Amino acid sequence: MTTPYSGWGFDVGHLSADVDMDDHQWKFMTTASTAEYFKVGTGASGPVALGVLQDDPRVGEPGSIRVLGETKVAASGAIGYADLITCGSNGFAIVTTTACTNAAGIALSAITSGSGYITALLVPCQVLADNTP
Repeated sequence: MTTPYSGWGFDVGHLSADVDMDDHQWKFMTTASTAEYFKVGTGASGPVALGVLQDDPRVGEPGSIRVLGETKVAASGAIGYADLITCGSNGFAIVTTTACTNAAGIALSAITSGSGYITALLVPCQVLADNTP
């Protein structure tokens, strides 16, 4: 079920889900191998994240992906306030130390360990990285 988030931002809504996204709302998404489709982000070995999924579309349905602005995001590991974040395995936000080469955003809240949700500001810094699908 889609849970609304009231943060401000710009969303892309014309790409379609390549799988059922029931369990992937608030995770980073990336381009799928099929044109006009997206999939759950895979981290450093995959293409750069597009943004964070704001809803839970079914296979072939368009999804709303936040590409710029404030968002709720699923996170894993210790993340501090103002840490740079990137897409880790299975679409979770993780801390990055390599600045604009792969940063997808800035943490606006924190998580001490394990997994949960944080608020983040998505910034277009990641466009400098390799984005080969």
